[in-house]
Amino acid sequence: MRFARIGGEWKIKLSPAVLATVNSERSRNPLFERYWAGVLARLKINAHRDGEPLGEDRPGEYVFVTGPDQETGQPRIVVSYLIMGDTVTIGRLLIGVARGLSMK
Repeated sequence: MRFARIGGEWKIKLSPAVLATVNSERSRNPLFERYWAGVLARLKINAHRDGEPLGEDRPGEYVFVTGPDQETGQPRIVVSYLIMGDTVTIGRLLIGVARGLSMK
């Protein structure tokens, strides 16, 4: 194991590319902020449990997928992240729609 969350929440860091995608999506979709806040809240508590490991050859790397929800319009959100120490670093973010996933 390469992580150690000692009580509380994981620290969350966003790569510059992820931050740019989030800011772009916020300006396009006013509801995105709510969906993104939900993803971050969940990862702050359960990043080590809710994500799927990327493989034995990539320790500490996970993928977490939400949605889509056709009733609320929430897009599919795919987050790839690395857990190192007490920090979750989100390195890749894909935002899609119910029909399929498109990279942003």
